[in-house]
Amino acid sequence: MNNDMQRLFAFGADAVICYGIYKIVSFVLSLLSMLFFMKLQQDGAAGMEEMILLGATGILIFLGSLFFVFLYFVIPTAIWGKTLGKLIFRVTVEYHSNPPGFLRASTREFLKLVQWVFFLIPIFALYQLLEYGHTWYDQLLGLQVRCDAFGLTETQKNWRKLHDRRTPAKLDARKKWPLWKVGLLMGSIAVFSIVCFGGAAYFIYQKHFAPSTFEVALKPLSEAEHAALQKAFDRLEAALKEHAPVLLEKRKPLPPEQLETLRNSLNGKTIEPLEMWYAFFAGLEEYEIIPTANPVELDFALETRRAGQRLPLRLQAPQRARSMMLLQDEYNGYSLLLTEEQGSVYYDIARIDTMTKFVNMIAESIEKKFWTYNPNGELIESEFGTERFWALRSPPPRSRKFPGYY
Repeated sequence: MNNDMQRLFAFGADAVICYGIYKIVSFVLSLLSMLFFMKLQQDGAAGMEEMILLGATGILIFLGSLFFVFLYFVIPTAIWGKTLGKLIFRVTVEYHSNPPGFLRASTREFLKLVQWVFFLIPIFALYQLLEYGHTWYDQLLGLQVRCDAFGLTETQKNWRKLHDRRTPAKLDARKKWPLWKVGLLMGSIAVFSIVCFGGAAYFIYQKHFAPSTFEVALKPLSEAEHAALQKAFDRLEAALKEHAPVLLEKRKPLPPEQLETLRNSLNGKTIEPLEMWYAFFAGLEEYEIIPTANPVELDFALETRRAGQRLPLRLQAPQRARSMMLLQDEYNGYSLLLTEEQGSVYYDIARIDTMTKFVNMIAESIEKKFWTYNPNGELIESEFGTERFWALRSPPPRSRKFPGYY
C-alpha cells in the first residue's frame, strides 16, 4: 500500500472511531443534562432559568464531546506516536525516532482542528501530502510520519527505518517546501477564509440572531375580526362567571405602563389580540385556565421573548423568538406567533388556530365541563379533558410536499 494511502486510510479509521466516541459522549452528557433538568423542575426552578440553561446545554454537550475526541488523538499520539487507526494501518508519528510528547502532540492536533475552520486549508494539506509526502503542521513542528509496510519482519522494518527516504535528510526525492512559503500560503488562505466566513457569519447573525425590536407581521384586525374576538372573550367571561366566579373576582386591571412597554417592544404597533388577552387574564397568573397551564404576566412574556432572542435559545427554539407567550405549563406553553399575517396560537410547534378560535375553545371546554373549578379556583380535569379540548381545533391544512404532516 502506498504510504500516502496508508495515512489516509488511518485517518478514515480514526474518523469512524471518533464518530462513535462523539455519539457515546453526547448520549451520556445528554442523559446527565436531562436528569439535571428533572431535578431542577422538582426544586421549582423558574421557567426563565430553565430556558436559558437549556439553550446553553446543547452547546456545552457539543463542546464536551469534541474535547473527548481531541483527547483520543492527543494521548495515544503523545505516548506511543499512534492512535488506534494508525496502529491498524502501521502509521507512526515521531520526533527524532521518539514519540512526540504531549506538547507537540496537542499542538499538532490543535493545528489540525484549526485547519478545519478554514475550509481551504485541509485541501492544501491533502495536496501537500500527496505531492510532497508531508503536511504543513508536521513540517512546522519538525515531526516525521513513518509508514511501515505490511508483512515485513522486524529486521526488515529496522533496515527500512534506517534507510527510509522520508527522513529529514531526504524526503522521497520530493522537494520540501520552505517554511516561509508555507506561512505565506497559509496566511493568504486564512485571510481569505476569515473574510468569507466573517462576512457570512455577520450577515446570518444580523438576519436571524441579532437582538432587536420584535419582528411583527400581524395585520390589524378588521371590524368584523375585532367584533368576533370581543365576542369570544365575552363568551369566556360568561363561562367563568357561571362555573368559576372566584376567578373573575381575582382579576386585576392591567397597568397602562405595561401596555406602553408592550407597544414599544412591538415597534410601536398595537396588537389587539395580545392586549385583550393580557388585560383579560391580569391577576390570574397563579390559576390554571386550562389543564397544567397558567396565564403569564406581560412582563414575564416580554422577558421570555428577549431571552429567545439570545443566540443559544434562538438556535434551540427559533419559534420562541417570533412569538409572545400566553400560557405557561411545566414543559413549554401556548404562544401567539407574530411573524405571520393572521397570528396563530401555537403549543410548541403545534398550530392550534387564531386567537379568536383559541379563546372560543377555552370557553367551550368550560361550558361542556371538560374541566371544572373548585370554590378556591383550582382546576379539576375530567377524564380525557385535555384530549377533548385539543379535538376542538379546526382541521389544520396538510402540506402538499409532506401530506402526512402539518
